[in-house]
Amino acid sequence: MTSYVVTVAAYLGVLGLALAVEVVAFATPRLWASFGQVVTWALRRRSTQLGLLLAWWWLGWHWVTQR
Repeated sequence: MTSYVVTVAAYLGVLGLALAVEVVAFATPRLWASFGQVVTWALRRRSTQLGLLLAWWWLGWHWVTQR
C-alpha cells in the first residue's frame, strides 16, 4: 500500500467514526452531544474562533499548493 492509500483510508475511518458518534448522539440526546452542539459550545470563545479559522486556512493553503 502506498502512503496515499493509507492516508485516505485513515481520513475515511475518522469520517466513519464521526458519523457513528453523530448517529448515537441523535439516538440518545441525553448522553451524547451532537456535533452541532459541540461546535456551538466550542465557538463561544474568540480564541477558539481564531484558532479554527487559522486551522482551516492552513489546511486549505496546503491543499491548494499541492495541486
